[in-house]
Amino acid sequence: MTDVATLPHTEGRPPLELPIHRRTVEEDVAVQTPPNSLEQLAAEASLENLSLDDQMARLNISLEDEPEMLKVVLRPVLGCKIGMTVMRFAEGFIVTSIHDKGIVASWNAAHPGQSLEERDLIVQINGSGEYLQMLHHFRCAPVLLMLIHRQEPLKSRQLPQGAQFEPRSGKESKDNFVLESNLALRSITECAGTHPDEVWKAAALCVVEHFVQQDPFFLSLYGYKALTSKMWSPLNEGLKPRLSLKVSQHIEQAGHTWYIVECELLALSGEQEMALRWESPRRLSQLRGELHDRIKFTMDSAEYRSLFEDAPFAHSGGPSGTTTRLFVWLSRLAALVNKQEVTPAVAALTLSFFHAPLSSAVQTLLPRNSDAGRPHPATCQCCRG
Repeated sequence: MTDVATLPHTEGRPPLELPIHRRTVEEDVAVQTPPNSLEQLAAEASLENLSLDDQMARLNISLEDEPEMLKVVLRPVLGCKIGMTVMRFAEGFIVTSIHDKGIVASWNAAHPGQSLEERDLIVQINGSGEYLQMLHHFRCAPVLLMLIHRQEPLKSRQLPQGAQFEPRSGKESKDNFVLESNLALRSITECAGTHPDEVWKAAALCVVEHFVQQDPFFLSLYGYKALTSKMWSPLNEGLKPRLSLKVSQHIEQAGHTWYIVECELLALSGEQEMALRWESPRRLSQLRGELHDRIKFTMDSAEYRSLFEDAPFAHSGGPSGTTTRLFVWLSRLAALVNKQEVTPAVAALTLSFFHAPLSSAVQTLLPRNSDAGRPHPATCQCCRG
């Protein structure tokens, strides 16, 4: 290896190393790109503008006139991968692998008749069938409403070379803990019945997820009309969704106190109201750090005092009177959301924090034989085994 000399570095850009080392032929071979990488990139580029019919013809596969169609609804966990890899296929994606754990595995366990499989084609996400828009939804949307086509001829054919990737980025070192704790919290919120201590312990450590992007889209699933995360739509007259949050009891599980928040949302589907009712067990630390503090952070001190002056939040440590204070504060929060005196971001945070179930407007996207109600305890992935 040739010796190099460097100048003392004080500030600005790192120093240039001189002389610039020139690789030998042997070193060039050692660091060359994988075989056929250029051919692979060329193949991908040539496929970018192909229609689905052209793509199937290129693979010498006859397209089925009426493929099996599925609707899959995924709710990703913030900061975690979805649990599958995909590859671009025409204007959509083809599923190339599904992991044993993840949001997709949870969906498959809860909906065995609508499970997502390898070689399934994802042809639409959140109403969009254009590749770049679908990719954006994949990476950012808090809810993924996916239209799936299952072309049986694809199941047994070798696919063209292409870049396979996990559509949602996430840090490998944190994925397992963040994912498992969030799935545990979802489990005790969404699944009726009892849960093992390890599920409660995992849920107790959860930092409650919240998406900071696409608040207007998320709120629209419940009938809210927002222009941005800070501005409600001026066309918001007439019927509006109505939220109710109440706390009347607490329980002890896995060494922690859980306050049972009784939630009700009269969501809108067109001009019809759809009642959604669910319970959200939450620790006081979660209610304070992930809901109260975040809401307070979005306002200046004077604004927060004017809105919550006679509804103080509960004291730390859970002393006597905590349940009453939580009842009063949450009732005030719900009233402010209903009057739209807080921003759409605060409304979205509230619904996301309590894991509001999807409205019937979204549930109707599922096949008629789907279970639109709460999942049966036996289908809860966190409690399996």
